[in-house]
Amino acid sequence: MKRYEVLVVGAGPAGCTAARQCAKAGLSTLLLEKEKIPREKRCAGGVSFAALKELDFELPEEIIERRCIGMRAVQGEIQNEVRDTSCVANMVTRSIFDEFLAGKAKESGAEIKEEEACTGVEENRDHVTVTTNKSQYRANIVIGADGVFSVVARAVRPAFTDKELRFCLIADVPLGKTRVDELSGNLVELHYGYIEMGYAWLFPKRDYISFGLGGDFTAAKGLKDRFSSFLELFGINAAGKYKGCFIPITHFKQDLHTDRLMLAGDAAGFVDCFSGEGIRFAVAAGKRAAQAAVMAHNEKSFSKQVLHEYQDQFYKEFKADLQWSRWFSSLLFRFPGLILGNLIIRDEVILNYFKVMSGEKHFKDFALWALARLPYYLLRSGDRKKYRHAPPETGAAVPWV
Repeated sequence: MKRYEVLVVGAGPAGCTAARQCAKAGLSTLLLEKEKIPREKRCAGGVSFAALKELDFELPEEIIERRCIGMRAVQGEIQNEVRDTSCVANMVTRSIFDEFLAGKAKESGAEIKEEEACTGVEENRDHVTVTTNKSQYRANIVIGADGVFSVVARAVRPAFTDKELRFCLIADVPLGKTRVDELSGNLVELHYGYIEMGYAWLFPKRDYISFGLGGDFTAAKGLKDRFSSFLELFGINAAGKYKGCFIPITHFKQDLHTDRLMLAGDAAGFVDCFSGEGIRFAVAAGKRAAQAAVMAHNEKSFSKQVLHEYQDQFYKEFKADLQWSRWFSSLLFRFPGLILGNLIIRDEVILNYFKVMSGEKHFKDFALWALARLPYYLLRSGDRKKYRHAPPETGAAVPWV
């Protein structure tokens, strides 16, 4: 049975980053991926500048499909369009983006085994045994980055509850560059009011658009009909071609680690509740889990107490923002017409939020800033009339293939 110093399960942004950093530090590292790379990943594909800052390399131009310079926010007849002076988010196709990250891990010395699914992990006194559909391995440390229904997580914490889950429907619709430019240009477009604790979206790529609708899992009944209605606004009939996925939102009630095991990315529930952004926190968690793994090998101790450094560091940097994102979202969606509608029409609010996406501002600071101005905005609720727009006239919805 082959033994590694670090074994990483899952070749998404968290897993690839963890594997790359461990291999760069000289640790023998195996990265397991249950599918063949490149593999499909259901994701809107927005990479914020804050996420890019977590990478220690630049993305090649060919991977960036479109640079978005602003946002169009819509709630019923209310619509506001705000552009920034610089790029707000880079749009990628996740299969291509993740393949590139896996390549960077391999370049750094990590061994990658594709189409090999982890089926179980067992902690032992001096190692962890990892069983797959093809073989067994031993490792000093295992980093579970295998998604919302993580196999590794079963040995660390209970499964996510319904309240910790969001559900999304996503359709990548090929339209050609000209039509994409006409529909959304270089803007991210968000539509509120289709589901609690969520929104519908258009994320434009080079020649297709990622349409989606996601929010509170407990409010997802009838989501297919709502998504179809949303797509019909743009003359699109998905005809059952959309796919679903779950997104975890941690409530920070469980540890991220135990002896010799750590969780990162979706397996740890690191997703921003307000925006749905997960890539930034996946990369950040992968880096910090790798740092803890290196430290553990240097100290020759793989106990829960030693690996707690990973959790301490991640929480110190990101816990407050992720918690405030969840609390702020709960407030907005509890009173969507009164609060959310009065915020999205304010250019200064959206421009300030862009600073969160760029990493210039913490979400907690943004939320406190917005809440301090909310009474003034509520007194000027009449301003909403200036932002009323009739829905687009698109005619009958047409099917796409």
